[in-house]
Amino acid sequence: DISDFQIEGMSIGDSLLDYLSEEKILKELELGKDEYAWTDKKFGDVYIYEETETYQYLSASIKRKDKKYIIYAVRGLIDIEDINVCLKKRNKISDDFENIFINAKKSEKKFKSSSDPTGESLVHAIYFIFDSGDEIEVTCYEFGKTMTSPNGLDVILATKEHIDWLKKFSKY
Repeated sequence: DISDFQIEGMSIGDSLLDYLSEEKILKELELGKDEYAWTDKKFGDVYIYEETETYQYLSASIKRKDKKYIIYAVRGLIDIEDINVCLKKRNKISDDFENIFINAKKSEKKFKSSSDPTGESLVHAIYFIFDSGDEIEVTCYEFGKTMTSPNGLDVILATKEHIDWLKKFSKY
């Protein structure tokens, strides 16, 4: 079950109030209110910029109108400039997940990032899909020259509901 897995202690189904104050959650939601300008704004991301032993920063996706602040997706991010180093780390994490989640279906995809209008940026993703439709994603982002974001590695836990919502608006 995906809810048995944690990123820095956070898991799907937890309340974000266990990790942050309501004031901080609301402030982050307000800062990111235009982040998904292309969406129906059902979900919002709350970023946690405190570096941990494993990640440089974290984010959690919650429903904007949910006063319990239940987590539907949690993500750990690491900036890794060298794409080859990123891919090596991604593959190591993927191998570990493959040994842990033996019943999950593994899928690997490489595609152009929808956030780069030049088409130069690439996404190197490995998905672990559970019978429930929930997913774990381990992805390296290789950004083109015109992008300001650094290359990096994401590890994401997401519910089927959150994934279905994202699929409406992106090349997820």
